[in-house]
Amino acid sequence: MERLENPEMQKKIQSAKRKLLELAADETRSNLKEFYVMGIITPLLDALDADPAVIVGGHAVELYTSGS
Repeated sequence: MERLENPEMQKKIQSAKRKLLELAADETRSNLKEFYVMGIITPLLDALDADPAVIVGGHAVELYTSGS
């Protein structure tokens, strides 16, 4: 939990939240939202030593875990 409370991590989390809100409102990227979400969330999860496949879900997990 200490990593979550780190000021640098808090900046990254706030930035990710902004990007996710922008993505949710952007109709031009609606077909590939899983991949955009994966690109936003995976770096945060890596920094926390978490498993990205658990969070992202859907087609992105299949590609991420299979390496395809």
